[in-house]
Amino acid sequence: MDWSILFAIFESYDISGFYKNFIFHYLIDRKVVFVDGTVNTERQCFMGCPQGSVVFPGIWNIYINKILELNNEEFFVQAFADDLALVATGRTRKELEDNANRLLALISDKLEELKLNLSVDKCQAIAIR
Repeated sequence: MDWSILFAIFESYDISGFYKNFIFHYLIDRKVVFVDGTVNTERQCFMGCPQGSVVFPGIWNIYINKILELNNEEFFVQAFADDLALVATGRTRKELEDNANRLLALISDKLEELKLNLSVDKCQAIAIR
């Protein structure tokens, strides 16, 4: 999650300054620490979604909502944490393939806007007839 994009999304939804300040101060000065017994490494964090937070599942839903707005009569996208499932339909194999590929292209474009990548290696398909 790119924090500059997150706050731009907050602006587009006209989210109150109080809430934006709360999230800003929750994120600021975050560090990632790696310790393996011999090496201790610490780095400032400027992106990402804090794991285990009660606040951030809702924030993630706001962030990923542009993908869910793609839903229409031809296909349906559902979010599961940081994964997406899509349902595409078609009367023929070719129509199904075309619809699924068109949706994947739309999703990929929206993910690029959010500075996220579609992991093609993790994509799986199930065809039901």
